[in-house]
Amino acid sequence: MVYRYITNDPTIIVNAKTIKNKALYYNTVALLEKKPKLKKLFLELYNVCDTYLLYQKDNDFSVILTHAPCEEKYLAKNDKISRKKMIKCVSRSKSPNMPLDELLPYTHEEAKDKQHYHIFGHLSQPSIRQYKNKICIDTSAIYGNTLSCAIIENKTIDFHSVPFESKQKKGEQTYNILFDF
Repeated sequence: MVYRYITNDPTIIVNAKTIKNKALYYNTVALLEKKPKLKKLFLELYNVCDTYLLYQKDNDFSVILTHAPCEEKYLAKNDKISRKKMIKCVSRSKSPNMPLDELLPYTHEEAKDKQHYHIFGHLSQPSIRQYKNKICIDTSAIYGNTLSCAIIENKTIDFHSVPFESKQKKGEQTYNILFDF
């Protein structure tokens, strides 16, 4: 969304809610709009980044990192549809009362034991959530919870979290828990 705001994406619907969300959740936009040099650096970085990262240790161990969960058929592909799926999944706001496991059934239906891992974010959770080889590391930093990361080394994945630093106002969040079965 930061990219979309600072490039004046014409598909963003401007209304009271999006203006409020921009100020509350995307305060980086205001900073980038005030500092053209920083905005230029941000755009350069954004434009060279890949949609996914793949760590392939060997045939028995790999990790793919995407912004959002997606079906396996889209992983590590560079066509337009696959890139979009790795960045954004089905909107929870359009189905707020539907459990995530029903809204995104592939997250558990495609999960495998001791297989290649898929680490993703985009689904604010109170803690890191894992089911077999599917791992959500979005621990709601934007809502005042922790910021988490995965450290991948050789054939291990470790997770670490740091507390919210209160540099922006905490958002409000009602959790829709993933892998809640």
